[in-house]
Amino acid sequence: MCGKLAPLAVAEIEGIELNVCSNCSGFGKVIRRLSSHPLKGHSESKRNMEMKKASDDEEIKEMIVDDYAETIKRKRESMNLTQEQFAKKINVRESLLQNIECGKFVPQIDLAKRLEKELNLKLVEEYKEAPIIQERKSSGPLTIGDIIKKKFELSK
Repeated sequence: MCGKLAPLAVAEIEGIELNVCSNCSGFGKVIRRLSSHPLKGHSESKRNMEMKKASDDEEIKEMIVDDYAETIKRKRESMNLTQEQFAKKINVRESLLQNIECGKFVPQIDLAKRLEKELNLKLVEEYKEAPIIQERKSSGPLTIGDIIKKKFELSK
């Protein structure tokens, strides 16, 4: 909840299972302890989004398009290639290609770019995002509640 990079526990808080630090686990019932932080040293957080620095104020983010699965399947079929043939061509397992085409697996950015090149279509979109600057009146870390309050103030 607080975003602290520390050993986590799975806790049920208000009926929802969350990965939380030991401090936040007191807000609910601990179900089990995790051996380490799931994002520490792992590329999972980059699975379908990568960030580049555009300037001090902006970041360029790359994301996979929403309709990637249908787009890939349609284009592969229009090229008269089976999943097996296309998987060999791009050097991936056929089961991975099946999962991508049915939407069960979102390809990483590098694989999506290989698919773009092979199929001659657009799967990765770039957009610029300005950072959210939060004004804090009290000390301490930024919380989800702070962000919600700020968004509510901006929507008025």
